[in-house]
Amino acid sequence: IPLAAGMLHPVRGVSFSDPDRLKKASHWNREYFQAAKDWNANVVRFPIHPMRWRERGEENYLRLVDEGVEWAKELGMYVIIDWHSIGSLGAERFTQPGRFLKRRRQMREADAR
Repeated sequence: IPLAAGMLHPVRGVSFSDPDRLKKASHWNREYFQAAKDWNANVVRFPIHPMRWRERGEENYLRLVDEGVEWAKELGMYVIIDWHSIGSLGAERFTQPGRFLKRRRQMREADAR
């Protein structure tokens, strides 16, 4: 990550399981993020699985993501949100993040009001 005056900030990351899966296993909490921080991670990745997003419902799933972003922020960590599309690019059959991104933006704008 570039900083001022051409300095670089090294990243050490951890890839989490899908937030919905972690929630169902009672691991989606600040302590889980603290454990990553204790391992000297300064970035966490959330793989967003389209099927889990649909099953939980858009708003409920995005609230999980928002919780995770807040916990990471409190601990001084960066977050990578990865729309984990699964399919066949050659056959052009895959899930696209359009609705996810649009819905997330709408919720953030509503919360800012």
